[in-house]
Amino acid sequence: LFTLRGQVLLRGGSPSEAIDAWQEALSAAREEGDEESIARAQAGVGLSQMALGETAEATDGLAHGIERLPQGDPMWAEAAEALARVRSTEGMIEGAQKLWAELLQLGRGMGEGEVHARAMVGLGLVARVHGEMERGRDELESGVFRMRDHTNRKLLPEALIRLGELSWAQGRLG
Repeated sequence: LFTLRGQVLLRGGSPSEAIDAWQEALSAAREEGDEESIARAQAGVGLSQMALGETAEATDGLAHGIERLPQGDPMWAEAAEALARVRSTEGMIEGAQKLWAELLQLGRGMGEGEVHARAMVGLGLVARVHGEMERGRDELESGVFRMRDHTNRKLLPEALIRLGELSWAQGRLG
């Protein structure tokens, strides 16, 4: 119930309250000795901290969560994506690339279009950082195309902005 409360509060836009619920879930899971529930609660705390903009604090919980949760767990994908974003912003590009590649495989394997689309965008951004502009543009375009059908509409604008930046940098928007 604590986990459910944490998820509801986080999705409802109350990350501070969600942290409290996730902390309660973590305490209960530790009392029970349930390793998977501990990992899920740690990831939940990390996701809530990310929502508050506390990326440095979120990293440990997210990393513990993805290390201990099975890849098929929906919380694994959320935590892995959040950690990939943190690593990207901190300049840990290889770590981000590894997570995006794992998410891409997971999305393909499970037929999860949303995970697949966001992973393509993430890999497109990584390619851009590596100076592989053509590959980056191709990944971003494919990701944006998939996002139109499979992803929350709030995520599409960010991908379009990145694609526009890349096109501008390549002189296509002159």
